[in-house]
Amino acid sequence: MNLNYSKSEDKAKEVLKEIQDKGGEAVIYKADVSVSKEVNNMVEDVMGIFGKIDILVNNAGITDPRFFLDIKEEGWNRMINIHLKGTFNCCGFVVPHMIKMRKEGLKGAYIRLHSYHDEIEFLKGQLETIDKNMEELLKKIDIAEYLLSILGIGIITVAGFLTEVGDLANYSHFKQIQKLAGLNIAENQSRKHKGKAKNSKRGRPELRNLLYKSSLTLVAKNKEFKALYNYFLKRPKNPLKAKQALIAISVKLVRVMFALAKKRENYDPQKVLGEYRMMQINQLAA
Repeated sequence: MNLNYSKSEDKAKEVLKEIQDKGGEAVIYKADVSVSKEVNNMVEDVMGIFGKIDILVNNAGITDPRFFLDIKEEGWNRMINIHLKGTFNCCGFVVPHMIKMRKEGLKGAYIRLHSYHDEIEFLKGQLETIDKNMEELLKKIDIAEYLLSILGIGIITVAGFLTEVGDLANYSHFKQIQKLAGLNIAENQSRKHKGKAKNSKRGRPELRNLLYKSSLTLVAKNKEFKALYNYFLKRPKNPLKAKQALIAISVKLVRVMFALAKKRENYDPQKVLGEYRMMQINQLAA
């Protein structure tokens, strides 16, 4: 910060000390703002010290306590010079530096954005390569094609799911995977919510997170899962809140993926909900 003064050096030093005592960085500079040469020298010196000027405060001013008719022309001109010409001088010498800094800042921002764009393109290329490699690896896993047949489920989801659960031949029931993901419902023991149901979260967080995110995609892109999600929200008995419904969808996804892998068959929209659930959904929509 630069503190400009014309005559009150002692007061300027007091303000300087107050700023420095509070950890600020400042200098004081004597200059008459009505004299363009002095303002120019002050601005150049400040630029030399700080390298930039972020804010200009034009607050220099004087008054003449005498009655208007008693003020002489010399005193009037002095007030006009300080108030008007002072502002003109300060703006005239400071603003060009601000404009230059802004242009340099925009240029720097452009360079940075261009660098970000190149980095994003590079990462996109890497992701595409990873996707292709995962696709090739999944082709070697015989059950992967059945899991990929689910509308809304992609390579990353299937690869992540199989990485987390391992060989599905090691499981005899889908609830084992549900438990592994920590998607079991438990009673909330907190005083505020005691007795209410909550997700246990006792399992693999990466698997649970993968299934939850996949459920968000399914309720947006898969007709059957979307219908089931809406049923969970609106059913007359024990309707679920949005997050609870998504957890229920995650469990359903585990069940469907397990069944497809075990039976080695593709996703069938007519079978996924079952006759009884479809009847419930249709009754709710009627």
